[in-house]
This record gives sequence, structure tokens and C-alpha cells, in this order.
Amino acid sequence: MQIKVLPVVLGLVAIFIVNIGVSFSAPNLQDSIDDQINTAQGYMQQKKWDYASYEWRNVLSLDDKNVEANLGLATALEKEGYLDDAINQLEKAHQLIQSPQVEMALAEAYLQKKEISKAAILYQGVLKAAPFNADAFRQLYQINNQLPESEKTSVHTFLSSDAALAKQKAVEAVKHGNYQEAAKDYDIVSAFESTIGKSNDRAVLFLLAGNYGFAANELTRLSKTGVAPCDIKTNAAMAVLSLGREDTAEDLMKGAIGACNDVKMRPQLYNDLGYVYELGKNWVEAQYAYEHAVSLDPTFTKAQMNLGFIYQMRHQFKQAIKVYQEVVKRDPTNTDAWNQLGFSHELNHDNRAARSAYKKAIEIQPRDKQAYYNLASLYKEEDKIKEANEVYKQMTNAEYTAIENPQKSTSDPDTNNRSPLFQYIDLFFADPVL
Repeated sequence: MQIKVLPVVLGLVAIFIVNIGVSFSAPNLQDSIDDQINTAQGYMQQKKWDYASYEWRNVLSLDDKNVEANLGLATALEKEGYLDDAINQLEKAHQLIQSPQVEMALAEAYLQKKEISKAAILYQGVLKAAPFNADAFRQLYQINNQLPESEKTSVHTFLSSDAALAKQKAVEAVKHGNYQEAAKDYDIVSAFESTIGKSNDRAVLFLLAGNYGFAANELTRLSKTGVAPCDIKTNAAMAVLSLGREDTAEDLMKGAIGACNDVKMRPQLYNDLGYVYELGKNWVEAQYAYEHAVSLDPTFTKAQMNLGFIYQMRHQFKQAIKVYQEVVKRDPTNTDAWNQLGFSHELNHDNRAARSAYKKAIEIQPRDKQAYYNLASLYKEEDKIKEANEVYKQMTNAEYTAIENPQKSTSDPDTNNRSPLFQYIDLFFADPVL
């Protein structure tokens, strides 16, 4: 019995050993590839192209579909002066794998050989697979004029269609507040319609998406061109303001006002100048700018709201009350104005009028969390705990939790609660759709 069991045991041991070998072979192979890639990259950094080529070939002998190795070998060959060999390598890779990176690199290599038509075909291939690849679109757009006449029309039609789709996609993204996605899509629109207006739109989208540095640089550059209208100078001011550069923003805004010949725009420009001063805590100049905006357009609600806030900051509560009263008289449904009117009365120690304004805001908008909070806080300050609790009961737990943390002082407006950048300013677009 023992003699019969022994071969089985040995067989199990052999299988176990084989399985161990299999389990370790894949990691070892990948480790070897990674090591050789690191070595090749090191040689590339040292510009030792022949050594790098050797290492890239070793990687490809283990994995001929490795995108990094194919691109690396092609680059090394090109640097050594073997452009034809680099193209052959990329063509081979193009047959093996579907990679936009390989197609873009191959197209670039063909451009170096002045084979524009072959490059155009490759760029179109990339765009068919990924219609909103901005790099491929820009390259194809730039080489279109170099194509034979027989090919120009079809390529232009292709570009036009892709740009139209990108614009439509960008507009939809803006509607949903997805400015980052819209900015990427607008790369294509601005490439196809290479105008200062489209460049402005693209930069503003990046500004709204939170890419302040890029937007500031681009809009500042555009503002220095001789044909830059005042709206672009204003956008540039707002962009640099987002970076905390109030002095530069002030200069740009003053330049925008000086360059503006459209009287209809001037109230908005002075409103934006006021916001520049406000963020710099220059309350006197901010007040002057907002007052000037309102004097130019007495129905300009945004400027009036801003002016009321400055009056609050400067403890000019009666003036603030007057401004907010004018707003609600013209627009009785403006709950923000009713809330600010109530707060101004509260700051002016007229609690009865403050309660009335807060209740009016709640009447207009029963889900106005800020109005509930303001009213309840006022009751608490008056030691009317029962009334305060009754107001809180009208709010859901979620609403209460969301706003119970901010602490409202009756001695000064809460500057930390001030609306973020862009809510109290005006941005201009060359394209009204955006």
C-alpha cells in the first residue's frame, strides 16, 4: 500500500513546485520589464540614445505591445538621426496596438518628413476614435493649409463638424456648471475659430473652473493686444483678482473703464471695480465705485446689493436700509434683499423692523434657510427662547444642521459669509451662448 501511495505524493509535490514556478514567473517578467524601462529612461535623460535603444529593444523582446517602449525606441532612433527607422518602428507599433499616443507620434514623424497627407490621415484617425482630442485637432487644423487642394475641403469639413460638436458639448457642460469639462471642449472651438473672442471664452471657462493661474495669464495676454475690448480687460482683472493681486486688478479695471465706449457697459464695469476694492478691504473706494454704478443705472440690483453691504461694513445702517428698500420696492420677491434689509434693521437696533423683513423673506420663500436662521437668532438675542424654538421647528433637521454653525454678529456684517468670487461681479463672453 505504501509503494502505491508514494508516486501520488511525489506527483502532488511536482505539481506544487510547478504551480509555484508559474505564480512567480509573471511578477518576475514584469519586474524585469520595469527595471529595463527605468534603465532606458535613465539613458534617455542622459541623452545616451544608443544605450537607450538597446534597453528599449530588450523591453520589446519581452512585450512588443508596450506603448512606452515603442515610443521610447522611436524617440531614441530619431535622436540618433534615424528618422526612417523611427517611422518604421512606429508603423510596426501602429499595426500591433491601438494607441492615440503612437498615432500622434507617428503623425509628428511624418510632419518632419513633410509627408503632410499621411500625418493628416493619422490625426483624423485619432479624432474619429476620440472626437475631442484638442492636441490632434490643433495639429490637423494647423496643417490643413499645407495639404493638396484636393484634400483641403474634406479636412476642413471634418474639422468644422468636430468643432461644432465640441461647442455643443461645451454649452451643455456650462448649463450643468461643469466648467472644467467645458473648458477642455472649448480648446477645440477656440482652435477652429482662432479669434480673440474665442480665446477669451476659453480663458473665462478655465477661470470659472478654478484654474485661476492659466486664466489670469491668458486673459492678461489678451488684454494687452491692441484690439482687446474692455470686456476682456475686465475678465483679466477678475482673473488676477482671483489670485489675490488687487493692485494689478485695479489697474486693469481702470484700463477697462477708460477703454469702454459703450455707456451700457459702464455700470457693470464700475460694479466690478467696486468688487476689486472690496476684496482689498478698501471700503471707501468700493463705496464710491458702487455708488457710481448705481447712479449710472438705478435699476442695477447687483450693484445696489453690493453697495448695501459696504454701507453695513461702514456702519452706515440707515443708508443700507434705504438701498435695500429700493431693491424690494422694485422686486418684492427678492429674498436676499429682504434678508439684508432685516439684517440692516437689526444692526440699526430696530428689531421689530428686522423681524418683519425676515418674516417677509420666509413668506416669499418658505424654504429660505437663511431667513429662518436670522429670525431665530434674533429671537435668541432677545431671550425669546420659545419663539426661537418655534422658528427652528419649521426647519428640517438637515436644514438646521447646515446653517447652525455660522455665528452671526449684530455688531458687524459677517465678511466670512460674503459670497464667493464671481457671484457679485459680471463676466463677459464673446459668445452669448456661453
